[in-house]
Amino acid sequence: MGSAGMGGKDGADMGVDAGANTGANTGANTGANTSANTGSARVLLTVNGCAVEVDVGTTVAAALVIAGVNGTRVSVGGELRTPLCGMGVCQECRVTIDGCAHVLACQTLCSDGQVVCAGEGGAR
Repeated sequence: MGSAGMGGKDGADMGVDAGANTGANTGANTGANTSANTGSARVLLTVNGCAVEVDVGTTVAAALVIAGVNGTRVSVGGELRTPLCGMGVCQECRVTIDGCAHVLACQTLCSDGQVVCAGEGGAR
């Protein structure tokens, strides 16, 4: 599609920065560490009080699996719930991130210093 479909030359009418998503500064402004073994950028977060290191771009739901967390929340009926759809529709992946309850773990990327509470300590 030409520039006319974007509302003007290079999407300028829509406030689009043509170079904003080039990936040139990926990791540079995330506070990410670089793993000596893989050379990939990493972030360090806390999941239920335990430090977990994951690759940049990892969802919180994936970090929970890496951390060995069996569930994201406890239902009002007392049942442990886990992510189901992976696209934010089912709402089963709700956790508490940095004190904010009911955040969708499958739709949230991990960031350096993030604190996640899930399962018994997570959102209801």
